[in-house]
Amino acid sequence: MLAERMLATNPKLIDAAVELNQLGALPANSFLFDLDVVAENARMQATEAQRLGLTTYLMTKQIARNPMVTRTALANGIDKTVAVDVQCARMLARYGIPIGHIGQINQIPKHQIDWAVAQHPDVITVYSRQAAEWVSAAAAKIGRLQHVLVRVWDEGDIFFDGQEGGFRAEEFVDAVRAIDALPNLVVVGATSFPSMEYSFDAARFPVQPLPNFATVRTALERARAELGLELPELNAPGATPRSPPCKP
Repeated sequence: MLAERMLATNPKLIDAAVELNQLGALPANSFLFDLDVVAENARMQATEAQRLGLTTYLMTKQIARNPMVTRTALANGIDKTVAVDVQCARMLARYGIPIGHIGQINQIPKHQIDWAVAQHPDVITVYSRQAAEWVSAAAAKIGRLQHVLVRVWDEGDIFFDGQEGGFRAEEFVDAVRAIDALPNLVVVGATSFPSMEYSFDAARFPVQPLPNFATVRTALERARAELGLELPELNAPGATPRSPPCKP
């Protein structure tokens, strides 16, 4: 899939990769990025997101956690970063790049939570009351008020193998009530993954919401009504349909 898109949209990058490798200037197993295209894509996405009132997050895992590419995207309008795991977070911290979101797909290991919270991420996703308690304790140690997102799911939602988890929809309001009451924590919203599906099929509208999106939206509406909390963040990352197969 990626090779096909590259051939269609940026064949000169492939030509450059072949030439540089054959000259010995580009070692095997290297990553090659076109920073001009990264900057252009970042500007386009940022402009459209601003028009729609959305916040953009750069998934650093998808660019091999490369700090130069990350800085280029942020300099051209992308709002924040995503550290999909602690390894991503450590790379961002090493190069002084602020962490926007951590814990969305992989929960932070217990013994690394103190370090993660000390990096002052904008939001941390929690799947369980216990994970929230660990984040609460870490935030209390440094006198920080940490914002968290609560992961929610319902029957019929779609997940990749090994990426399931969170609170059932009927448990969500009680979970938010309990987590928001923990010291040094504020629940600011909810999340699921994948929530959107992108298609290259010209006959379809490019972006289609998956059942997960409705689950998150409905859960937030209920919690706002029943708890009187603002809960301003609906975090809805997506994936292409040609990614590994999802399951209900």
